[in-house]
Amino acid sequence: MGREKFRTLVHEVECLYKDNSKTRLIVYGTRGYGKSHLLAALVCLLAAGKTHVVYVPDCRELMKRQVRYMKAAMLFAWAGDTSKQQAILMLDDLKAMDEFLEEQSAILNVVFVIDQLNALEIEKDDD
Repeated sequence: MGREKFRTLVHEVECLYKDNSKTRLIVYGTRGYGKSHLLAALVCLLAAGKTHVVYVPDCRELMKRQVRYMKAAMLFAWAGDTSKQQAILMLDDLKAMDEFLEEQSAILNVVFVIDQLNALEIEKDDD
């Protein structure tokens, strides 16, 4: 079942590349279904090619240390480019990171893979 779902996921990502009117793909399912595993495998597949993947595996952690977490995700995306990594290390706030990502997205293939988005939902006991 996992391989078949992964093939479907890869096919849907390929469709995104072909159709400029679509910008996102949402993977959903019940708890324990394997969504995070499929996304991690997708990240490996994309990163092995020419795609720069900004991978955010856990939004809960992102919300705790936004700059530090995003910097690590961006360093992964440009793991093979020392000059870009040096530029990323100099970024000190989210606005600067956003500008860097906008600039790079205009000239390169940059994909965001964000997992655990439900962590961003406000729960009853949240302050």
